[in-house]
Amino acid sequence: MEQIRSVAETGGNVGLTFYPPFIGKGEIKSQALIPHLEVLLQIGGVDCPAFGSDFDGIDRTPLDLTDVTGIPGFLQVLATAGFSPEIIKKVAGANLYRFLAHKFAPRHRKD
Repeated sequence: MEQIRSVAETGGNVGLTFYPPFIGKGEIKSQALIPHLEVLLQIGGVDCPAFGSDFDGIDRTPLDLTDVTGIPGFLQVLATAGFSPEIIKKVAGANLYRFLAHKFAPRHRKD
């Protein structure tokens, strides 16, 4: 929990894992990711969480989220669960984009 808080305080992002063994026992669906997202939001705030799917490095996925083609369905799961469009947009990419834009923004030197 302290790591989430520390990352958020520095303007960073924490990825919402899609890896079933980190989420629950047995086969899971994307709905099971919601409690984890809620914790990220509660501790880190709305600017902290981002998708951390790790599709290229995991050997199992939620049953209804097997690759990037499942993302639209997961976004609908979030909307149905009551997440606002603003939070969904941030988690789905805006938070990571904000971080990267700030991190890699050209810096102007004063000579």
